[in-house]
Amino acid sequence: MTDTYKDIGFGAHSIGFGERPAIAVVDFQTGFTDGKYPLGGRPLVERAVENTARMLEVARAANVPVATCYTAYTSQRDAPYWKIPAVMEEFRHGHPCTELDPRIYEPDYDVVYCKTGPSIFFQTAVSQFFYQGTGGYGDHRGLQYLRLRPRLGD
Repeated sequence: MTDTYKDIGFGAHSIGFGERPAIAVVDFQTGFTDGKYPLGGRPLVERAVENTARMLEVARAANVPVATCYTAYTSQRDAPYWKIPAVMEEFRHGHPCTELDPRIYEPDYDVVYCKTGPSIFFQTAVSQFFYQGTGGYGDHRGLQYLRLRPRLGD
């Protein structure tokens, strides 16, 4: 029996893991981490923020590149259709719910991206950050990133 995907080239090249770490922190903005917002303050998200903060402290001390992102829109017109009213109504540039949680964000260290889709990589410049690296990281093929994002379910 033939494997259709293998026949057209999927898996032809191994990607593997990098040699130097980098971290992508996704969506730890107050709209998800602070209980005063409709989507915020869930126990699993809280635990994830606490664990991420501890990891980032160690990573920054070791000069590991950190990219973080938040979701925000200029208006309803540039926002994709969401089924969640809070995203449609509150996730606007300048709204407090789009601020990064201070427990995970170090303004003098982290590189910040605003995203408008579900991925930190979709239509943002974060790929270039990881490709270039920081502090002499150079070739992106050596970077190994860890993506962190909150889960809304309890």
